[in-house]
Amino acid sequence: MAKKEVTLSLVLGDSEDFLVTVTDDTAPVPLKIDLSVAVDGTASRPAIVRFAVKKTPATMDNPEALVFKTSYFDDQLPLLAQVGATLGQCRLLLDKPDTDDAAAGDYRYDLEVTRQDAARVGASGVGMVAVTADSVVVTGTGTAFQKAKVGDVLQPLGVLNTKPVKIVSIASATSLEVEAPIFQTEANVPFELRRGKHKTAARGPFVLIQSVVSQ
Repeated sequence: MAKKEVTLSLVLGDSEDFLVTVTDDTAPVPLKIDLSVAVDGTASRPAIVRFAVKKTPATMDNPEALVFKTSYFDDQLPLLAQVGATLGQCRLLLDKPDTDDAAAGDYRYDLEVTRQDAARVGASGVGMVAVTADSVVVTGTGTAFQKAKVGDVLQPLGVLNTKPVKIVSIASATSLEVEAPIFQTEANVPFELRRGKHKTAARGPFVLIQSVVSQ
């Protein structure tokens, strides 16, 4: 069943926090999804959450979005503690510069959750990787990246690098690129490659209202 659309509205230049609860709507009673674990229950395998607002979604890539926020960065879209009342929840943080210079009117938004599913056989945990600060390139030694797929999740298991990131291209068995440059420089990092299980958790119109008070 398609998820019901929810309209979000914001006065141009306002700051707002939107609380999102991710549920499994296939259950008779929707159940909150633990965003800190993989689909198979493996702990410390957090989901990736992405949010975008676009005027013409069919023709715009994410870099062209009016707003594009991800859980890679805690000041954009942090996951809340996955216990008790905040189980399944994340918080979208919109700041004044996100919409200050936009045109009032109707836009579209959605929020996508990518959970870590089953490990890619033959690719996950095979070899080691090296990552560099400010780079999206991941270099493998003894790896088999070609057995993974675009949209899968790279889960580093290093000392400095522990946040998952989505794969956007695979060049060879030893080279791939990820969506965001979130790494600290580190070599000989063990890792997992898991299938990305993608779900649009919220979507609908996003209405920007003309402000009266100027900057």
